[in-house]
Amino acid sequence: MIGKTCTVKLIAILVVMAQVGSYVPAKSMSLALHDAILTRMEASDDLTAGSSTFMIEISETRDIINAVTLRSLVILDEVGVGTSTFDGMAIAGAVLEYLCQGVKCQTLFITHYPNVAREPEARFPDAIGNRPMSFIEDTRLNGRREIPFLDRLAEGISAGSFGTECARLAGIPESIFDQATVKAAAMEELMLMKRRGRPAT
Repeated sequence: MIGKTCTVKLIAILVVMAQVGSYVPAKSMSLALHDAILTRMEASDDLTAGSSTFMIEISETRDIINAVTLRSLVILDEVGVGTSTFDGMAIAGAVLEYLCQGVKCQTLFITHYPNVAREPEARFPDAIGNRPMSFIEDTRLNGRREIPFLDRLAEGISAGSFGTECARLAGIPESIFDQATVKAAAMEELMLMKRRGRPAT
């Protein structure tokens, strides 16, 4: 919703255009030569093959791992979202570390998991950098939080995923939006208490 997938697709198109000697619609651009652009994006299940969304997602990731070289550009969009949160985070983190530290290829890796974004950058600051999509948080209108998305990359890690705000933009009834907002705040508080080692009230 905020433009992550569109941004990485645009980068892939610019790389192809530059490498075939085409005009590139950008003020400036510097890039390495790539032998391939390997992508895994927008998986869905395959009922005829008996494959779940997660199985397709992981199979495509495996194919990329088997084909990647130092000169490849790899684009992975939301690895691990088709399974449980902890398994998904573990798989996403391991894949990211393998590509950036094992293969050392250029990688664009989209994730909603904060730890997958935060921990590798702390461990490998020269190899990994986080670039969230920018936004403005505005609570002036009716006391409700409004999140205008700016379609630009920023520095650091995003303060949140704003899933409830996206649901509201999609037309979810206000009563459900309000209840979801309360539940999200409660779950976030529970996680913070667990991290601090305090019992939940």
